[in-house]
Amino acid sequence: MLGTARPTLNFANFCKIKIPVPSLAEQEKVIEELAKIKQNIKNSQQIIDNLNNRLSLSLSLSYGTTKTRKLGEIATFEYGYTTTAGEQGEFRYIRITDIDDYGNISDKDKKYANLLESKDKEKYLLKENNIIMARIGSVGKTALFESNEKAIFASYLIRINLNKEIILPKYYWYFTKSQEYWEQVEELVKGTIQPQFNANSLKEILMSIPNLTEQEKVIIELEQERKIVIIQKEIIDYFKHKEEKVLNNLWHN
Repeated sequence: MLGTARPTLNFANFCKIKIPVPSLAEQEKVIEELAKIKQNIKNSQQIIDNLNNRLSLSLSLSYGTTKTRKLGEIATFEYGYTTTAGEQGEFRYIRITDIDDYGNISDKDKKYANLLESKDKEKYLLKENNIIMARIGSVGKTALFESNEKAIFASYLIRINLNKEIILPKYYWYFTKSQEYWEQVEELVKGTIQPQFNANSLKEILMSIPNLTEQEKVIIELEQERKIVIIQKEIIDYFKHKEEKVLNNLWHN
């Protein structure tokens, strides 16, 4: 396999692979333990999925008068900074891969960068409650920057500058988790060879917007459910780590 342009595994080499074969009693024990772990992961994921379904319902049941607006009518858009990130630098460099499946910015595998010109600091520096969105790859994936860490955002991300007299950043962030949002994203990127979602496409996103007071009420409700999601995510991470540990122990014993 080494040195080949495309990794392959022929039958002869496949037959040489050694696998641990404990006693049947031990195998049964491992299978039972892994089954319990997978069930716990499944249960937590089901809770998260149910809450995500409720999210769309909570947004659709906002009380009071709502106005349907295109995002381009209530926001401006900025592309991020192009550079090579490393282990050191003045600013944390937020990349697409830093946005997890729940729209949070991960603290794992942080990368850093410097700005070549001081005038770029105001242009690319992230501020608390800024919204950033992936425009290629995991198109549409959106994060809310809630840190006071000095950070800039990468060129494959778009910062969405919302008119806060019309829509609150956290309300929009919750909207990007809804089925209504993702159906529009899928429709807008349809037909492209490589999925991409630039500012012109983003402007076409439609959403119903209640008044700011009603937005606050919805946010308070969803924040309580978000706490449950965070706990369930931690449970999933715990059991995935446990699953990996069980398999590693089996391999090395």
